[in-house]
Amino acid sequence: MKNIVLLLIIFCSSIVFSQKYTFNFATHYELYFAKKKYETVSYSNTDNPNIFLYFYNTDGKRTAKLVDTEQMQNHFFSVSRQVTTNVEVLHFKYINSEKKEENKLFRQYPTYYDFKTTKRDSLYKTVVLQFYTNEKKKKVNLRLELKIKEADANYFPNYRIATLHGASERKELNYTENGLVVEAFDLTKKKKKEQAKLIYSEKIQFELVVPTKK
Repeated sequence: MKNIVLLLIIFCSSIVFSQKYTFNFATHYELYFAKKKYETVSYSNTDNPNIFLYFYNTDGKRTAKLVDTEQMQNHFFSVSRQVTTNVEVLHFKYINSEKKEENKLFRQYPTYYDFKTTKRDSLYKTVVLQFYTNEKKKKVNLRLELKIKEADANYFPNYRIATLHGASERKELNYTENGLVVEAFDLTKKKKKEQAKLIYSEKIQFELVVPTKK
C-alpha cells in the first residue's frame, strides 16, 4: 500500500486561517452503476460524522470537496499529485466556499430503512439494508446486501458517502454497530448484482484548513 503524504499550498496574504478540519480514516470504493464503474476516495472523521471529504475529477482536474453538514458549508480545493516510489504526495490549494442549502427533499421525502443481520462470524457479518417507499415499510424499493468487516469504529458513513448517491448526505441513515463495508450487492431484482467494492482503506492523520477573507 502506498504511503500518502498530504500537503497544503501556502495561501495568499489576503486571507487568514479560520477553520481546521481533522480526518482520521480514508477509503477508496468502486461503484458499479448502469454497466459503468466509478471510483470514489473519501476521508472521514470517526468522531464527527458531520464532515467528510471526497475527491472527483472535472475537465481533467482533480478537486476535493469538503462537506460540513453541521455548519452547512461546502469548501473546495484543487488537488495535485506527485508520485514517487511507494509515496503519493497530495498538494491542496483552497478555491472557495459556498453556503450549503438545505435539501428540501430530505423533509418532503424522509428515508425509511432498516438493517437486518443475516449472518455473522468472527471476521464478517452480512447485513441487509432495505429502503422502503413509506413509513409503514410495506414496499421495498431498494435492497442491498452488505458484507461488513469487524472494525474498531463505525465506518459505514464512508460507504454511504461513496456509493449511496441521493442519500450520501442523509446523516440519519447510519448503521449503529462498528464495522467497515467491504462489499455490497443489489438484491432488488431477481439477479444479484455487485453494487460496490472496497479497494483499500487506511487510518490517516490529516488536517485541512479553510480560510476566510479578512
